[in-house]
Amino acid sequence: MEVYRVKEKSWDDLMVFSSGGPMALLPRLGYFCCCCCCCCCCFLQQRPDVASHSTCKSGFKEARFPWIGAKVVGRSYFCCLIYNKPPNGKKKKKHLDKSYQVNPLHLLTQTNTHHLSHTMNPTEPPQPSRQPLSDFEKIGHNTYLYTPLSYHNHPALKTPLILLFSWNAAAAKHIAKYTLTYQTLFPNSRILLIRCFTKDIFRSSATTATLLTPAMDLVAEHINSGGGGGSDENEGILVHSFSNGGGNQVNEFAKAWKRRFGAKLAMRVQVLDSSPTKGPWMKSHAAISAGLPRTRFWTWFGGALVHLLLVCTFVADWVRWRESKMVVLCRELNDEHVFDNRVPRVYLYSRVDQMVGFEEADEHADIARAKGWHVEKVVFEKSAHCGHVREDEGKYWKAILAAWERGPRVE
Repeated sequence: MEVYRVKEKSWDDLMVFSSGGPMALLPRLGYFCCCCCCCCCCFLQQRPDVASHSTCKSGFKEARFPWIGAKVVGRSYFCCLIYNKPPNGKKKKKHLDKSYQVNPLHLLTQTNTHHLSHTMNPTEPPQPSRQPLSDFEKIGHNTYLYTPLSYHNHPALKTPLILLFSWNAAAAKHIAKYTLTYQTLFPNSRILLIRCFTKDIFRSSATTATLLTPAMDLVAEHINSGGGGGSDENEGILVHSFSNGGGNQVNEFAKAWKRRFGAKLAMRVQVLDSSPTKGPWMKSHAAISAGLPRTRFWTWFGGALVHLLLVCTFVADWVRWRESKMVVLCRELNDEHVFDNRVPRVYLYSRVDQMVGFEEADEHADIARAKGWHVEKVVFEKSAHCGHVREDEGKYWKAILAAWERGPRVE
């Protein structure tokens, strides 16, 4: 990693890289203040990794003054040294494949689940379209459906349904990395995508149930056609949720399903990626802030507004004498009266996730196991929030395929 070092520049050079406006009038004082602010901000947020010049991408967003939401040191030369951000204000590009997609054929040859290649008939990875998710049709509020041409030539009872609940404010190009792989692994299957945005997390259960009606209708149609049994590898529903945003959506979906049909949602496997968390203050702040627009207004005032939102939520919970929504979510995701504990679960989480604590996800998996779920815990060492597939896509997809092969416990 390239690092801009202070010792290689003179004071005159430092003054050139100082911010405009008032900073330009007092370059030395401005630089000194920026240094102090940056150090204080790093240590106040307990980020020694930032102070040691080894910050990750998310570190640049978090090392602000949370009480005002301003990136005070965003344009100073000292910030360039710490955040590996060039003086021209542009982040250094990472050598990542933007059109990332894993080849499931390779994964299948590396696992013991070799017969899955016959049951799912994986194909070569599809070529990504010009616009991510452009092959999905909107059927409801934040609800999108992908139907392959080959779907109509196969009966529903022999065609799995993929049910995806994305994380809060997830970009289409990031969601597409997962949908492309599922399109390859299950080429004849429909993919039902339910996206999540911040306001969806704070909706009431009744309102959310109404908004999820089109999705429930489609799942009910699939089950009534014989595709929800999950008794063999050619049928069933694979539920994959991301973070607390997706976790909240799948929880509300399962509860609404139980109220409407009087039965638990039929699943063959449930995948929980980067979730759940009880929502500590700064982790909640980081998660919500990550979904804010990249405009100047939100850059400077978004942090403060997110704190204001969290304050209002805390006061409302205190006045109504109720638990935090995230605490309730963690408990309800392990409610065996809503979720079938015969369905295997896969927990995918990281030790360095800045939004969902490793201990929280690990504890939730242990509680689920104690309640009767068959749990597979897949731990990543250095991946970011909802980015574990980038660290080791083989490890990621093998765990999901193995759980799909296992299927529900027969009693």
